[in-house]
Amino acid sequence: MKNKFFIYLVLLVGFSACQEIPPLVGISDDTIDPSEDQQKKVLVEEYTGVQCVNCPEGAAIIKGLKQQYSSRLIPIAVHAGDFAFPISESNQILFTGQTNAFMNFVGAPLFYPAAAVNRIQFDGQTGIIIGKDDWPAKVAEQLNEELMVEVYLTATYDVSDRSASVTVDLNPLASLNYDDLILTVVLLEDDINEAQVTPSGVDVDYVQEHVLRDFFTPTSGESIDPLVVGASISRDYSLTVSNDFVAEHCQIVAFLSRGGADKEVFQVNAEYLVE
Repeated sequence: MKNKFFIYLVLLVGFSACQEIPPLVGISDDTIDPSEDQQKKVLVEEYTGVQCVNCPEGAAIIKGLKQQYSSRLIPIAVHAGDFAFPISESNQILFTGQTNAFMNFVGAPLFYPAAAVNRIQFDGQTGIIIGKDDWPAKVAEQLNEELMVEVYLTATYDVSDRSASVTVDLNPLASLNYDDLILTVVLLEDDINEAQVTPSGVDVDYVQEHVLRDFFTPTSGESIDPLVVGASISRDYSLTVSNDFVAEHCQIVAFLSRGGADKEVFQVNAEYLVE
């Protein structure tokens, strides 16, 4: 088993689980006219791993927040770092070289469970990544922030060749005159039955949720020009969904943020790949 996983890990570090296809770019001068107003949503990037004994507690906090805020909270479980290495009971590997790069772009956590809430460095914190006791208050705080831009997703999936396509529309409600704006689009998978170390031992029936699986954009996002009110922007992306993923359990998450020293997420949205 160990030899098999070692070979698999080497392969995963060098290659993505899905084939990435370069995006097609289109720009519209027309403001999007949605059928209903979009609410402010919050991105929580939860850093975790199957070897992290305390991470199920963090996952339970995220689950509770998700139940409280529903679609206004969008979590991503990032399996990366030393705690993400598989155990003997593992059936698959939930991290890749890309998930590690995604984590390192934000800043590798010094402790687990840990999370970034809208990639904000809050007052009194030494970095973007914060401990689980701070998650509820910071999520609530970010939900009350002004909505600066709307993010809309339109996804399609072709079952015959497992190709996934998504159009992401950005509708600025305020000018975002930053030269480091980035759009990040990722693929998540829910309901993955995968062994997890817990305080009471290994749970072989543990269900992993909102697991980061693949990327439509680079792990550090795609550069976006400064946004001006009245000028919406559209981006099209495609990838081939791995046969190892259950398409009906996959969702696409897109978020607009800054990509320099300040990495604030302005808005995030999600849509399931298969309705």
